[in-house]
Amino acid sequence: MKNKSSVVRTLFNGSLMGIADAIPGVSGATIALILGIYEQLIHSISFFFSNVFNLKKLFKSQELRFLVNLYVGVFITLYIFLKIIQGLLKNNEVQLFSYFIGLILASIFLIFSRNKEIVLKKLHFMILGFLVGALVLSINIITKNHSTAMIFISGVAAISAMILPGISGAYVLLMLNQYDFIANALVNLNFNVVLVFALGVILGIFFMSKILNWLLEKHHDATLTFLIGLMIGGLRTPLQRINGDYKSLVIFGFLGIVTVLLISLLQRKKEEKHKKR
Repeated sequence: MKNKSSVVRTLFNGSLMGIADAIPGVSGATIALILGIYEQLIHSISFFFSNVFNLKKLFKSQELRFLVNLYVGVFITLYIFLKIIQGLLKNNEVQLFSYFIGLILASIFLIFSRNKEIVLKKLHFMILGFLVGALVLSINIITKNHSTAMIFISGVAAISAMILPGISGAYVLLMLNQYDFIANALVNLNFNVVLVFALGVILGIFFMSKILNWLLEKHHDATLTFLIGLMIGGLRTPLQRINGDYKSLVIFGFLGIVTVLLISLLQRKKEEKHKKR
């Protein structure tokens, strides 16, 4: 029963990450931080690549089971929501981004409150993270090139951003003018494009997971504080997309805040039940 509930919870977490990854300006890694699974995610990805040729150890590992369950949820909702999000971005862009601003603000508050002493000691890393996030998201690279090399580079760049809170992989694709092209290829199952993009994703996630896992193991407090700064800097993109509609920001941002608080409350209750057992 415990294993079933763990699988369902991981699938659900993955589905939330998949929805976020479909939206330019919102990072699935931010959702992982909100859900409290970010460090487990980075460790599991790093473990996978370290043992990819040790199949016996890999198939027996909790890390692989976690990744499989999580990314089943991610890919199912990513595929479904790529279609839905394209419609929402055309008709309800302000409301959508207002909601996610609320999610991000509430998650920054919760992560900060849980790690207040650490953050205050390493405040300069938060400022650095903010500056890096704001700077990256201010870069405007437009290209009409959809060559094999560009698709591969887009895969590397998107996944590298995607596992960093505050920097959206979908937004990186928008900057490279590849978002619509890649989204259509995924929705219509254009295997040639998807295969090249996937190879870029694999290379990018291999290097980024190794780097992040090392940083979290050796410099945990500084890295966590830096990631909070990235999330704050990453607010630049969704704030630009609301076009000064502060009424929608208040209404839908509040709904986003309530969503995070409810998720946090449910997690706390589950943790308390687990401790009692």
